[in-house]
Amino acid sequence: ILDIVIPNFNEDKSFYIKMDMLEANIKEKTNQRILSANTMIKIANDKYSGTKNLPESLSAFFPLYYKAPEVLREFYPLGENYRISVLGTHISGEQYDHMVKTIEVILKKNNITYELNGQYYWLMKAQSSLINTLMSSFIISVILITIFVQLIFRKIKISTSFVFVNTFPIFIVLLLYALLDIKINIASVMAFSISIGLMVDSTFHLYYEHKKNQSIKDIHGRTILPIFWSNFILANIFILFIFIDFNPIKQFGLTMAILIYLGLFFDLLVLPKVLNFTEK
Repeated sequence: ILDIVIPNFNEDKSFYIKMDMLEANIKEKTNQRILSANTMIKIANDKYSGTKNLPESLSAFFPLYYKAPEVLREFYPLGENYRISVLGTHISGEQYDHMVKTIEVILKKNNITYELNGQYYWLMKAQSSLINTLMSSFIISVILITIFVQLIFRKIKISTSFVFVNTFPIFIVLLLYALLDIKINIASVMAFSISIGLMVDSTFHLYYEHKKNQSIKDIHGRTILPIFWSNFILANIFILFIFIDFNPIKQFGLTMAILIYLGLFFDLLVLPKVLNFTEK
C-alpha cells in the first residue's frame, strides 16, 4: 500500500542496521507488514542459521540476499535506491493519510531523504485531489446559481431563501455523516453536486409561480403535485441502490435519496412559508 524509496544507497553495515531499525519503527507505529532487502536477508538468515536477524558479517549479506527469488530482487535491488514496502489490506482514506503522516514523521526524525511511491499511494492521492476538485466545483456552482437568481429576480430575499433551501439539506446530510462516522468520498461529493441541480429545478418552479402572485391552491395541481411525485419516485429509485454490494454505489444511492427527500421537504413545506405564498 506504500513504497518508501531512499536514495543515496550506502553499501555498508551501518546503513543496513539503520534501515533495520527504521523498518522496525515503522512496523511498530503503523501495525503493518514490511518488505525490503533487509526482510529478505533476515528470512534467508533464519533459514540457514536459525536467527531471524541481520548477519554479523557484511560479507554474508549478499549470499543471503541472492537466496531470495529473482522477481523480488528485481523490486528490491541492492543498488542506487533502497526500497521499503508497507504491506496491508484496504484502509479508509483517513486511516491511510494518518499512516503516511506517521511514517513521514519517523523518516524526518531520522533525517532520512525519501520519496513516497506506489500504485495505492497515487490512487489515494488522486482520490483526495478529485474529492477536493468536486467539492470546489460544487461550491462554485452554488455561488454562480445564486448570482443568476439575484440577476433574474433582483431581490435579496429570493437569493437568500434560495441558498437556504438548496444548501441546508446538504448540511443536514453532512451532520448525519459526522454522527454516523461516515467518511466523505467521491460518491458522496458527486451526490451533493447532482442533488443541487435537482433541488434547484423544483425551487425555480416555485419562484416563478410566486412571481406571478399565484396561491398554493392555484399551483397545487400544475406545479406542487408534479414536483412531489417526480422527486418521490426518483428518491425511491435511488433507495434501491442499497441492495448493491459495492459500498460507494450504495452510499451514493442512499445519499441521493436522503437529499431528494430533504429537498422536497424544504421546497414544498419551508419555501412557501419563506416566500409568503397565500393559501387561496
